[in-house]
Amino acid sequence: SFDDENESSRNLSEIISKDENISLDDKLIIEESMKQLTEDERKIIEYRYFEDLSQMEVAKKLSLSQAKVSRYEKRSIEKMQAFNNVT
Repeated sequence: SFDDENESSRNLSEIISKDENISLDDKLIIEESMKQLTEDERKIIEYRYFEDLSQMEVAKKLSLSQAKVSRYEKRSIEKMQAFNNVT
């Protein structure tokens, strides 16, 4: 939940990018947000942001085109942000 104005202006992709100093609040936001995703969307987000793989590397791992990975990633981030704007 984004109560603070600065917090709400942060892009969710910035929060989930690989950061060793991620706060407990941010971890909870990510965890709850990711529950809104399909298994495929979750895999893409995990590979991209937690394993720091490129879209091309993710595409190869999942036997998808890079363009499809890009679309899934964008849609997943939007779903996560929409969830957090509602809660």
